[in-house]
Amino acid sequence: MKKNNRINTIFENNKNKNKITNIVYITTGFPEKNSTEKIVDSAIKSGVDIIELGIPFSDPLGDGPIIQEAGQIALESGMNTSKCLEIAKNIRLSHSEIPIIFMGYYNSLLSYGVENFCSEVQSIGVDGLIIADLPPTESEEMLKITKKYNISLIPLLAITSSEDSIRKACKNADGFIYCISSLGVTGVRNTISSRINSLVSKVRKYTDIPVAVGFGISNREQIKDIAEFSDGIIIGSAVIKSIMNGERQNASQNVEKFLSDVIK
Repeated sequence: MKKNNRINTIFENNKNKNKITNIVYITTGFPEKNSTEKIVDSAIKSGVDIIELGIPFSDPLGDGPIIQEAGQIALESGMNTSKCLEIAKNIRLSHSEIPIIFMGYYNSLLSYGVENFCSEVQSIGVDGLIIADLPPTESEEMLKITKKYNISLIPLLAITSSEDSIRKACKNADGFIYCISSLGVTGVRNTISSRINSLVSKVRKYTDIPVAVGFGISNREQIKDIAEFSDGIIIGSAVIKSIMNGERQNASQNVEKFLSDVIK
């Protein structure tokens, strides 16, 4: 499959520098509708390589309490899929080279229209898509559409994933493979499962596409450990928590301070 240029380029460039690729999850429209673009600016200034924009959803089964709360606040302020696309468009206009990924749930796409969504994603210049509740073994129809629009459909694999799921994910993967470091939902954790190294090793048997590890990553020590075997790390709940712990009007400054301490 054709690799996505922006995603592929950043992973290759960082690999050549012996540097891990830093990916940050941001709930679109949190803490306020007009704050996302400033938060993204701060994240990029802090050294983030890829932006993952979460589409708020009313029943986010894979999200922990921190991201669920952020999503609920965004929904209550009027955030929806159409407005997420509009915000992503503005971010792309400001940042032409940074890879942008949407993360959401399948029902959000169905409600909007899967083909319509992917067509708009392509026209905006969003590079990838993660669907939290779409297993690799059930992604064939979605893959046909994302291929049509040259969008990287990034699979999620867990430490409990079967060999068949791992094999299918690797066969169809584009951009990178998202390896979940812990059982359960998203959230800040003090320790990362030692089994994640084993999962990454299994993935490497089937593909040379980059691997990024997420769920629970919140400090420099965890990132250092994961960098020994992974191409990228994904920080989500810890970023959202840094916003929640401060004043709303200081959201972008709080994100910049947190990320500068963790990834620089």
